[in-house]
Amino acid sequence: MSSSPSQPIMASSSSQPIIDFSSSRPIMASTSPQPIMASSSKQPMMTSSSSQSMMASSSSQPMMASSSSQLMMAPSSSQPMMASSSSQLMMAPSSSQPIMASSSSQPMDDLTLYMPLHKYILEGDLESVKRDYDSDDHALEARITANFDTALHVAVGAGMAKNIVEYLLDTMSDIQMAMVNNEGNTVLSIAAIVGNVQAAKQIINKLPDLNIAANSSGWIPLFLAARHAQKEMITYLLKFNEPYLLAIRSTEDKAGAFFVNLLIIAEFYDLAVELVNRNSRFATTELYGGESLLKTLAGQPSAFPSEVVEFDTSILFAVQLVKCLCTKITSKLDHERASSVLKQPLLLAAELGVHEVVEEIVKSFPDAIWFSDAENHNALQIAVLNRREKVFNLLKQMSGCKNMLMMSEDTSGNNILHLAGKLAPEYQLNQIAGAALQMQRELQCFQVL
Repeated sequence: MSSSPSQPIMASSSSQPIIDFSSSRPIMASTSPQPIMASSSKQPMMTSSSSQSMMASSSSQPMMASSSSQLMMAPSSSQPMMASSSSQLMMAPSSSQPIMASSSSQPMDDLTLYMPLHKYILEGDLESVKRDYDSDDHALEARITANFDTALHVAVGAGMAKNIVEYLLDTMSDIQMAMVNNEGNTVLSIAAIVGNVQAAKQIINKLPDLNIAANSSGWIPLFLAARHAQKEMITYLLKFNEPYLLAIRSTEDKAGAFFVNLLIIAEFYDLAVELVNRNSRFATTELYGGESLLKTLAGQPSAFPSEVVEFDTSILFAVQLVKCLCTKITSKLDHERASSVLKQPLLLAAELGVHEVVEEIVKSFPDAIWFSDAENHNALQIAVLNRREKVFNLLKQMSGCKNMLMMSEDTSGNNILHLAGKLAPEYQLNQIAGAALQMQRELQCFQVL
């Protein structure tokens, strides 16, 4: 194999996102005017057979990246997703030519020609790779999968190819190492997705700028690692990105809070607690669609002692995270903004029966007992509707206004006794076999009132 490419380096002909959120707004994570550069290149990275810049899905605007430590991640959007407000384009490392996707049939031809190479890599057969392709100038940059992966993409993603990864990295040029597949993923992105920390270390040692290279959906490797719950990889990549995350001072920059939100979804509560303790803005940031870190946590009943069957140390961090978030929200925000951030988590926790979250919110912000949903159901009424006895009893004990709460009416004129008379949600009834036992359960709930 030779490190000198004999053909144009081909990038993605597609920009299909690999995530799907509900936001319709672009996320700007950087104001840096500098392009991403790996070394000496001054040419823009291109996609398609023309000289058009890399585009996000269905967008006529270029996707931008940043050369600083700025991070970027965005929900799927009808608007272009940018990592920078700069007009500079993402650069290829050490390249004097733009990295382009070919309009020829070469990639399809490569699929057939290099099928044995693909198999050798998956089998971890370095000797066969060397024997059959060591003198092939095109093998290092050939697209050997339908997803336009190169040999290095496949090797990094394969569990049995560690020796091949090292061989390819020693053989390839910077340009070849920086090539992206059909989803815009570099080899470091693939390492982050599969949790190949050893390969990530080797790649960053060779080409450190790949650490901040976003794919076609705007995800840099650190965020991909969090999305795919690769804790060891997150811990490693945080060393390079944590200074930026902790330096965020604007509530308009949602990158840090979005990253912590991914950690909560992945149930890495210890990492989340550490970052929130070091930057209070993460706790108070409202993500798109009214989401927040506390609401995400409230939506995970299995994270708390009242719901777990087997003790896990992670639940201690989950409870600690709730307290941390509530403290920072109530100490950093005025009454109106604190109400806005706390309302949805409280009502969701009451619905799901997460009394730990309900308790901490009400203790931190007593007026939370008056929060209500679109039908004017307060937390106490929501607990009754969903047969959450622990939450109901907790709120009765905590509130000095329990009589007023009990007698308040929803938009249909129903008070708490009317709501108790309604049939329990189907998912609750289905947990009990037989109509007689279900009726007995309903009577027990009614007696609690």
